[in-house]
Amino acid sequence: MIRVRRAPLPLLLAAALLPAALLPAAARAQAVRVTLADTATGETPAHVFVSLVPADGGAAADQGLTGAGGVRLLRAPAPGRWAVLVRRVGFRPERFGPWTLAAGATVDARLALAARRVALGRVTLAEEARCGTPASRAAGVDALLAVWDALRATLETSAQGREERTVAFETRAFRRELRLNGDPGRRREEPWVAASGRPFTATVVDNRFVVGDPGWEAAWHGPDERTLLGEAFVRGHCFARVEGTGADSGMVGLRFEPARDARAARDADIAGVLWLDRASAELRRVDYRYVRLDWGRLRVPAAFTRDRLDEREPVPGGVIEFARPASGPWIVSRWTVRMPRTRREGAGGLSVVGLTEVGAEARLEGDAAPAYARAHGVAWDSLRARPLAGALVFGPGGRSVATDAEGRWTLDSLPVGAATFTVAHPALDSLGVYDVGGDGEARADGGGAPVRLASPSLATLSRELCPADPASAPPAGYGAVYGAVRGLRGGAPGEVARTALPDARGSR
Repeated sequence: MIRVRRAPLPLLLAAALLPAALLPAAARAQAVRVTLADTATGETPAHVFVSLVPADGGAAADQGLTGAGGVRLLRAPAPGRWAVLVRRVGFRPERFGPWTLAAGATVDARLALAARRVALGRVTLAEEARCGTPASRAAGVDALLAVWDALRATLETSAQGREERTVAFETRAFRRELRLNGDPGRRREEPWVAASGRPFTATVVDNRFVVGDPGWEAAWHGPDERTLLGEAFVRGHCFARVEGTGADSGMVGLRFEPARDARAARDADIAGVLWLDRASAELRRVDYRYVRLDWGRLRVPAAFTRDRLDEREPVPGGVIEFARPASGPWIVSRWTVRMPRTRREGAGGLSVVGLTEVGAEARLEGDAAPAYARAHGVAWDSLRARPLAGALVFGPGGRSVATDAEGRWTLDSLPVGAATFTVAHPALDSLGVYDVGGDGEARADGGGAPVRLASPSLATLSRELCPADPASAPPAGYGAVYGAVRGLRGGAPGEVARTALPDARGSR
């Protein structure tokens, strides 16, 4: 089945008659089609986080992960000057452009990545914590900035991959009881089930991580990638680099603690460390604990009231672990939340007797084997009765690929099963026709039926513009004209032409 979302009929009429340069800006989207290439290997890296940002600074207008061919279409909300920011895990961020985007224009940007690895030097005793500005380029914080840029690449890639559902995985929840001396009890596990988009849920409002009385029927919230990247979290914490020791030898950490201001001190918060592998600059784990909790009359161990992590004693908190499948973006592979377990003692007294740990772990569907599939098809220009070459086909999870001269395309690294595909091309934009789509099937063997993505034909457009039912006809005086302008000697269509449009009365 083909689905087409069209602009209002008067706009379609104008699009069919006017040269592309004269179309109203609202009818045409402007975009940058990004194609990445690694200068060191010549490969087109997939699952790389790219974003379209204003040339003079500001929030990203569009963002996402590149597809299997290193391609991503980034749409700008308005004409102007735009740049592309590339964040690749383990590499320094790179900025390209800016480009001046005219209304409806699409710029093909082939970006050669310099492949400059992030260098995480050793931590010195002279380094001090910086509050609220881990990404500041002020003098003396370059080492802190390198750590922040490295972990941010993993967090953004993981969050975007989850939101785009670029990898099919399943999760298994578990629960166990911990004693205060750290001895674990028996772990109870649930069966593996298909994940609906993320392996865990985090709901943090106004940077509050514990809601209610922490010792009794509290709601314990853990951070996710978007929480750690959020402005509220960054502004509300102080950051410092730390050196890994013992089991964390070879790791560099970014320690975070709540800023000591009066307002923030009223709310429960978290402190912890984000651990990166020194050699690869990849974020591996986040350890955190709850701080600034009002325990009231509840009897708690002394370790519960400290503001810093202490590996020797279990405390309320949690762990988030990251991993990258053999083919796919970074994902949260495991998470846990530990909360106090209480017991009544005496007349109305409550004491903490241990911790309850709940969590889940994720894996690719089909155990350790990637659950990826392929789909293929052809894009067809029905107006001109020819293949739609150079179009961009989009599949699940933001996957995209360009069609060849025959309009053919193949998308891989797709979840197995039914899928919807859409195609974009300047020729369709000029007609005000968007989201030409079709349904198909992605199969592991790539043997599904070809998916045909065809633009509406002249007959279809005519029926839309001039329906047989007078009650549904457009306003009087409107119609459709279709043709081609050629040079005086015939042959190829002319490069520049002017068309006189009839007014509402049908006169020129």
